[in-house]
Amino acid sequence: MLALFSPLSALSSARAGTSRQPLHCLSLISLALACGSAAQAQSSSGVELFGRLDLGMVAFKGIQAKTTTVLGSGMSHGSFLGVRGEEDLGQGYKAVFVMEHGLHADSGDTNQPEPLSGRRVPEYATRGLPDEIAPVMQAALGDFLIEKTKQPFWGRQALLGLITPVGAVLGGRLYTPAYEIFDRYDPMESGNVADPYALLAVPEAMEVRTSRTLQYRIEIDGLSAALAWSGASSEGLTPTGRFIGGFVGYETPTFSASVAHQQRKNSQGRAELSNTVVGAWWKIDAFKLMGSYIVARNDHPELGLALLAQTEGVSSDPDVQAAFTASAQAVGRQLQIDSHLVTVGVQYRPAPQWRLIANHARLREDKLAAGQAQLWGAAMEYNLSKRTALWTAAAYIDNQADQQVAPITSNNFTGFALRPGQATSALQVSISHQF
Repeated sequence: MLALFSPLSALSSARAGTSRQPLHCLSLISLALACGSAAQAQSSSGVELFGRLDLGMVAFKGIQAKTTTVLGSGMSHGSFLGVRGEEDLGQGYKAVFVMEHGLHADSGDTNQPEPLSGRRVPEYATRGLPDEIAPVMQAALGDFLIEKTKQPFWGRQALLGLITPVGAVLGGRLYTPAYEIFDRYDPMESGNVADPYALLAVPEAMEVRTSRTLQYRIEIDGLSAALAWSGASSEGLTPTGRFIGGFVGYETPTFSASVAHQQRKNSQGRAELSNTVVGAWWKIDAFKLMGSYIVARNDHPELGLALLAQTEGVSSDPDVQAAFTASAQAVGRQLQIDSHLVTVGVQYRPAPQWRLIANHARLREDKLAAGQAQLWGAAMEYNLSKRTALWTAAAYIDNQADQQVAPITSNNFTGFALRPGQATSALQVSISHQF
């Protein structure tokens, strides 16, 4: 059987405010017609409205001076509204499209509110700067952080594709190959406060989506592969260079294994963010054992170049200007990453309507002297119906002296720990309804 392998469909969360979470499908036909929706309401024209609303209460510790409890959207799965469709062109060809708008069901907004920690940035980013310059750089980084959480209207996905007898070609705003593989072997399925992506969120250690992307995908008898490319862009706060990535995987009903790699260049053409992901899962009766290993490197962060550009001409005094330039360069170096993340977990289904999940993730950041962080998480799902589920989840993050990682949710980036080395935790109760 030849088909398009695609866990592309309805992602939702907040890689810096982005809806992230993919639902898993094995073909683009599933993506276009079934993925993310238990209710099949396709019209005769082949166009369908689908989506999900997710609301819940979550309590965070370690982000503010006292425990903070909020009602939020996207606690277990991101809220979104989508349109998709297909047209059969005959002889094994089909045209498909998907458009997804991420939203916040608690407020109706497209973009998330300011993180619980405000515009706080990790202290290591500005460590060692002169006292009179450090606050300026912290403020600039805080502004970058807030702008990064903002999303376009069709920010989750916007793609048009052609299925052929020899694979499929997609174009538009798409999920990256490395993130697809990360999600495929994430026990939390990129959801809940126990999502291990929190350990990669800031500085951004893995791109979730790329715009203006061309992608080829294929699946043959359990073997799957994808190759994606996008060109340079001068839009936004941080211009980017060429992006290229791909994955190869193999899957049976009881076993799956994949590897992915992707790399982005910065606007100067130097190697910027790169990711390598290896993952696998194994089903044994009611258990599903899962694990992955992720490497993320960035030796030439575009954010450092943006800070340099922003501090050009701030003073007519050569000495003051030189101090600002040197400080911007120092921040750029301190935002470099060399991250190694290991995730392991298990899903257990004791009954059709119940699912129990536990996971552990360990981050080692080699650019920091004390850059390790560990996450322990657990979640429970109870399905009231095929479309509605209740969730509860908990997470605890142990930060070493340089780290300030805090739990995130599927729709919101919540910020950073109150101070370096402080442990953070979260407890959520939520309901999710898909249509």
